[in-house]
Amino acid sequence: MPILSSPKNYREQILLAKAEASYGVDAGPTGANALRCYDVQIKPLQADKKTRSYIQPHLGARPSLMAMQRSEISFKVEACGAGVAGELPPHHDLLRACALNSTQVAATPTSTIASIATYGAGGGGTVTYTRTAAYAGVLARTVTATCTTAGASGAATFTIAAPAVGHLPAYNVTNVTLTDGTALALPGGASITPTVGTAFTVGNTFSIALTPAETRYERTSDRATHGSVSLYMMIDDERHKIVGARGTVKLVLGIGEFPYFEFSMTGYFAPPELAVAPIGDFSDWTDPLHIAADSSSLWLANKELVANNAELDLANTYALKERIGRRAVRINEWATKFTSTVEAPALADLDLWNVSQSRTRITAQVLHGKVPGNALFIDLASMQIDAPSPSEDESDYMLGITGDVLPVQGDDELKLCFR
Repeated sequence: MPILSSPKNYREQILLAKAEASYGVDAGPTGANALRCYDVQIKPLQADKKTRSYIQPHLGARPSLMAMQRSEISFKVEACGAGVAGELPPHHDLLRACALNSTQVAATPTSTIASIATYGAGGGGTVTYTRTAAYAGVLARTVTATCTTAGASGAATFTIAAPAVGHLPAYNVTNVTLTDGTALALPGGASITPTVGTAFTVGNTFSIALTPAETRYERTSDRATHGSVSLYMMIDDERHKIVGARGTVKLVLGIGEFPYFEFSMTGYFAPPELAVAPIGDFSDWTDPLHIAADSSSLWLANKELVANNAELDLANTYALKERIGRRAVRINEWATKFTSTVEAPALADLDLWNVSQSRTRITAQVLHGKVPGNALFIDLASMQIDAPSPSEDESDYMLGITGDVLPVQGDDELKLCFR
């Protein structure tokens, strides 16, 4: 066989990923499933080498077998949104293969505005309403109406208010008349059309919750619901298939950079094939937004802090498991970590040393992006932090924070939201 006239081009690469309808059955990804990825590291054939250690009447090596044959791959993808709040982001299939379930909240009035109002102590007037315009904010809000002039429809007046949250300023509109069939404006472009029941008296209040449109990812311990993907890695004309792939993921946000997911996955080994590389369709991948002071926010224990970075590591434990009659990549455990480097807050505002020493559980949130369709929100319900690690950044006193993200009732320790 003659030597090739030129070597294959390692830089001609494309990676495809598609969710499997049945575990371990090749989903056949095409160019429509191309990933906008980088730093791809693939080990097409990994195995447990089993030496055949029989005796022999001479010195020398023994032959071996390759058991538990598998493929391993790691890569990074931009952590971008879908472009429209409530739609699936382009890395949806990959996140599902990391023991995450998804919930979609559509950008509609019925999905983003609570169906009924909550009344203040003491009761009083009542109101029902139809939801007429969707809430378009990227942070949840609660708006409260306080009666300032008593009466029924067309007579009762209210102050409509919502406290400031994150980058959103406080909302306050006074002398608003509540009239049947007339739209009532709420923050974030939302509106309702009310019908007054019992007349209101001065001081009566009712509140309405507003929820962002989003695709939300949360943990699931039910291994039967864990997703999987088929990956095709093309290097020149050589195609490496990785079927039944599952793994773990890390979300990294650093100042001045764009956020990215770093996936590490394992799947079944398949011999490489000659194939024509497809043309990748990257139209689902929106441009990422770099992390900056005016685009990103971080909160620990409900205190907004100044930070250099944030990282959420799902830290799934996964491996190929093979028994007689069964073979699969299993996600068997996780120990999620959150890390960040923050400017040391005043002790009177937030004593992180006491938080660590007392093993107090705190919340943490990160918001990146303020425009619906390309906003990312991390919500951690319960976290215990290790002892802070002091450092210096151009004379500024910084603290390195590492936290164990803990479940409360189970599978509720984190929410990863694309809004």
